[in-house]
Formats: sequence, C-alpha cells, structure tokens
Amino acid sequence: AASIVRKMEDIGIGTKSTRANTVQTLYDRGYIIGINNIQVTEFGTTIVETLRDYVPELTSEDLTKKFEEDVEKIQAGELKKDNVVKEAEETLTKILAGFKEKEAKIGERLKKSYYRARQEQAIIGTCPNCGSNLIIRVSRASRKQFIGCSGYPKCTTGFPLPQSAIIVKTGKFCQHDNLPIIQVVRKGKRKFDMCISPTCKSKEEWNKKNEEKKKKAESKLDKKFEETFKENLKKPISESALPKRRQPKLQKP
Repeated sequence: AASIVRKMEDIGIGTKSTRANTVQTLYDRGYIIGINNIQVTEFGTTIVETLRDYVPELTSEDLTKKFEEDVEKIQAGELKKDNVVKEAEETLTKILAGFKEKEAKIGERLKKSYYRARQEQAIIGTCPNCGSNLIIRVSRASRKQFIGCSGYPKCTTGFPLPQSAIIVKTGKFCQHDNLPIIQVVRKGKRKFDMCISPTCKSKEEWNKKNEEKKKKAESKLDKKFEETFKENLKKPISESALPKRRQPKLQKP
C-alpha cells in the first residue's frame, strides 16, 4: 500500500489525508489484492479499460491534478473559489453527459466482468478429498460464510471462515498442509493472510497468543472485581440503604 501512496505523491494525486483512504477503497471494492505484492484484479483492470474506452476524461491524471492544484491556489489566494467551482462544474457536466450517453454499454461490459470476477474469486482452491473446487458459500440457515466443496452433497468437506470480512484468494498454499492461503480484509483493520484449515500448525502460535490475551483480560477483570468488592466492604452502610420496617396499619374503631 505504501508503494501506491508514493506513486500518488509522485504524480500529484490526492493529499496526505485522502491517499490512504483512496487505497483502502481500492481494497474494499476488490480492485486490488495482496499486501507485499499488490496486484490489480481482473475486475479492477476491466473498470479502467472500460472507462478509458468510453469516457477517457474520467481516468485522466491531468484532470485530477488540475483540481488538486486549483484547490491549493485557492488556499494560497491565487484563485477565487467561485471561479474554480464554476469551471469544475462545467467540466464535470460535460464529462457526465458523455458518460450518460454510453451508460448502457458501460454497464453491460462491467456487469459481465463483475460476475465473472465474483465467480473466479469465489473459487479458493481444490478440495483435498475429491478434487472438486473449494468455493466460498453462505449458509442459508445462519447466513455465515464458509468454504464448501462444489461436489456437495457427495463430498462434505468444509472449512470455517472469519465473519464480517472480505475473503480474497492469494494463489498461495500453506507449507504445512498444502491447503489454500486466503487474505482476510476487514474495514478499519489490518489485513492478514491465513491457512483455511482451523487446525493448521501455522495457527498454533497464533492461538497460543490469543489464549494468553484472553487469560490476561480475565485476570484483570477478576482483580478489578475483587478490588471493587473489598472497597465496598469498607464503606459504611447508610440508613437509607437499609430496608425499612413496615409499620402496621391501625384500624379505626
């Protein structure tokens, strides 16, 4: 990701506060994958090629750079805000009008690429038991995602997946069990690679660390509860906290 940010800096796209968010959006939408070796997905490539063919102005680096430079000139007092906004509106209106004319063709081309990319991305690898495809599926009952065999119901091979995350295939295989390695992407959190097997040796150290963290958290909670309990024992009980005796009602003669 750092290499993309540096490239954006070199060609003058974005600002320090927006570049990181732009890269995150590329990951979230499935346009790029990988951490150390970043690759553009087929869908990401198709989007760029389609827009270049039909609306080349939208992919122009010069247009983006000009907008960024104009904003800086406004801040420096070299240009008036109203003039810049008016020029930008005229430019974008013209570009969007051209996009609208070719919207159907653009949508059809992107739709085909999107479904093809989704199907290819859903295939994680080969089933170790029957040789069919391992596919990302969603349970109808629990709505949880998991990896299942395309040979189901003859083959019931399956692996659990992290929930509330985007799963990206890496094309790599675990050195311990030769099963596929996937990348887990969660919004606002660091991406990581993992073997799909829950019992893989590569996860022993990981599980050990998680167990240690859990024990430390429980220990802190127990200690805090004990300290709070002892402090409460030292406090005198006020009369208002004691249960009041009910006075018997006297019947009128």
